[in-house]
Amino acid sequence: DACLPNPCENGGACESSGNGFTCTCEPGWMGETCDTPDYCFSDPCKNGGSCKNGDDGFTCTCEPGWMGDTCESEITVFQNDPCKNGGSCENGVDGFMCTCAPGWLGDTCETPDYCFSDPCKNGGSCENGDDGFICTCIPYWIGDTCE
Repeated sequence: DACLPNPCENGGACESSGNGFTCTCEPGWMGETCDTPDYCFSDPCKNGGSCKNGDDGFTCTCEPGWMGDTCESEITVFQNDPCKNGGSCENGVDGFMCTCAPGWLGDTCETPDYCFSDPCKNGGSCENGDDGFICTCIPYWIGDTCE
């Protein structure tokens, strides 16, 4: 009898089958011999999140609009979109992150990118100023746009 002695650990019930056995594990345990903790047994992921067992715990994959170790926090930045001038808001590590539309810069896309149109000619380099762009020209070129 493959169930003598009982190979199932942590209170698992053994049933002989052919030349082997099958363990029916107690809640909270899994694996062929019920020797692996089932960290997802308590359904720790909230708000529709899915749970995956790991070696030392669980990982939740959250539904859109939720974040946190157990999907417990609602992402509210999309409701009050902080990204200006056509920027798009994404969930970042420490909150939100804006991807700015062409021609805009800054954490919330609030600053015009005066250099976006590449106004400096003849190898000149562009730098954004408070009210416009500033070209730094290479030798032998002068003018506002190094023309």
